[in-house]
Amino acid sequence: MPLKRLLLAAALALGARLGAESQAAVGVNSYSNSSGLNVFTPELRWKADMDPRTEAALDFSVDAVSAASFNYGNLSRTHRLDPARRPGTCNTCHPPTDALTGATRSYKEERRGFGGSLARRIGDERAIQVKASYHRNDENDYSSNSYQAGISFDFNDANTTLGIQGNLLNDRIFPVISSFSDSLDTIGVDLTLTQVLTPLTVAELDYGFARAVGYQGNPYSFIEIGNDSTHPLPANEPREKQRNTASLRLKQGLLPGLAAELGYRYYEDDWGVQGHTVDLNLTQSMGRFVLEPHARLYFQPQGAYFFQNFYQTAQDYMTRDLKLSAYQTSLLGVTLRGKLNESFGTELNYSHFTRQDSLDYSRYFADGPENADLYQLVLTYE
Repeated sequence: MPLKRLLLAAALALGARLGAESQAAVGVNSYSNSSGLNVFTPELRWKADMDPRTEAALDFSVDAVSAASFNYGNLSRTHRLDPARRPGTCNTCHPPTDALTGATRSYKEERRGFGGSLARRIGDERAIQVKASYHRNDENDYSSNSYQAGISFDFNDANTTLGIQGNLLNDRIFPVISSFSDSLDTIGVDLTLTQVLTPLTVAELDYGFARAVGYQGNPYSFIEIGNDSTHPLPANEPREKQRNTASLRLKQGLLPGLAAELGYRYYEDDWGVQGHTVDLNLTQSMGRFVLEPHARLYFQPQGAYFFQNFYQTAQDYMTRDLKLSAYQTSLLGVTLRGKLNESFGTELNYSHFTRQDSLDYSRYFADGPENADLYQLVLTYE
């Protein structure tokens, strides 16, 4: 990838020239769930002050996914007892070859990502900031390009910040099982208002709108109709979707060295999905380190209008995407970050994820909803 090598060379050269004005971070993320999916993600982040008003940043990452197909040894009890679903007969729901979600044997796959951003303060008081960024991800059957550009204004003695950002995403999928190829274009805008209420209290209000047009399904997903296990039909979702989000965050200083952040986010789209997110983060300073327990609860009381656990008859739109059902999740974890010395810093993070729903999983190759553990280790150098 000549462009990525060029960006990396530029980062190293500029970082060497800027010395203490640059910062590099090497991170490792690990994810494993109860279904046997493992994701290992090394990443490199770099940023530098090109001058007192301008900051540049680059990032590179690789997702190494393994055992992403269901494990025959961990088939749900329903599938172990159903002769039609014993190992070797899973074409009832999956095509013979699958790159990701319906793979019939263990495999490894990589996603390579890179991107960069440039931010600059302008004006005598540097009260205006403009920022632009670009990110790209590549897999063997998928590519994504993301563009963002925004501007923010500080006023009221820098106690108030108003920001607006435009987003443009282009996704293209080309599954390995056929000559099928399609794209998804998404355009959106985000508005942000940040207000310092007191020396210890900050509030942030956000609103976002996006419209997506194109292929939004999973080409590897097939659905049984009624009791017919020999003629599955491909999943199909609407080609257009509009979504709205609104959120409110409150950051409050408490005891010396202790602060809390409480947030709420509402989501809705014209597929009928509604979601509510509540999260709480605590920050406690401990010398050169900071301890941050965190919790996030998500409640989706209403799923997409076309989602069904089982389809008795064929429909215009059908999906096996469990994110489009009614469910709730929780994420509980803790982060420890700080400085090891003047040059090196570190961040350790562990989180546990659980999902609850009322679905019958007999056709999802699992005994129940997902549980997962997430680990992260980051080292920084300034």
